[in-house]
Amino acid sequence: MSFTVPFQRSLKMAIGNLWRNKLLTTATILVMGLILFIFNVIFMVNVLANQAIDSLESKVDMIFYLEDTADILVVNQLVQDLEALPETDIVTYLTKEEALQTLLEKYKESGEADPFETYGLDNPLPASIHLTTHEAADQETILSYLLQTHYDTVLMDIESNEENRQIVQNLIQITVFTRKLLLGIILTFLIGSTMIIANAIHITIFNRKKEINIMHLVGATPTFIRSPFLLEGAIYGLFASLIGVVLLMAFSNSLDLTEFTYLTLNINYLSLFITQSILSMLLGMASSSLATHFYLKHHARV
Repeated sequence: MSFTVPFQRSLKMAIGNLWRNKLLTTATILVMGLILFIFNVIFMVNVLANQAIDSLESKVDMIFYLEDTADILVVNQLVQDLEALPETDIVTYLTKEEALQTLLEKYKESGEADPFETYGLDNPLPASIHLTTHEAADQETILSYLLQTHYDTVLMDIESNEENRQIVQNLIQITVFTRKLLLGIILTFLIGSTMIIANAIHITIFNRKKEINIMHLVGATPTFIRSPFLLEGAIYGLFASLIGVVLLMAFSNSLDLTEFTYLTLNINYLSLFITQSILSMLLGMASSSLATHFYLKHHARV
């Protein structure tokens, strides 16, 4: 009971303050909600970009062609060593016969005759090892490893394909850019929201400075004076989160990702709303605490 009554009184005062400053309240909530919406969109784009990058990385593999004179025991050992590396994901050994059969399958699909059988040609294709790494940047590690081993005697060429190298570098740059962009948006939201709420609370305090001074003179505690403003900050954060999630729902529902089979957008809006509400309310209370502390320290002398 000792806690419930002061809380109800503070909540009533907070709602009264918000209602008296309807224009300021609406503007603050809308600006915070738009910042949250932009953050949510950037976060969603970052998730989709990571999915696209992962899909591209799985297609950017490394191919090592083997000499026709390569000892099969050495080749098997090379495959085992590559599989044991922490950077490798999938290692596949393709024999000369399997390589030729793969090529002939393409001729069958197009309806053309088998040129090797028609003209009595020998199999010119080499055996090869196909390797996929967990991340695009790991390809350089694999190349460095092979250059330091004795397996260069069974490999035709260890040097990376220049086109693959460029694709890998582009993927790395895109990944780094999206991470930096997301971090920048987070910092912008934190700083911007803190300044917006602190400014709104400061204006409210300024409009009620006579009332606050009277409360101080009659013996009101600092906690009693601060609590309505802390609740105001929490309310700002709560409604801003609601606006941000509602706008995100409308935006994501307008997207058509059916053409991109490797992209999936599964958002739990309830969990997102709860998480962002808690964080935004804490941020709002922290901003309000900062504004009230500054005012009370320099004006009310609390």
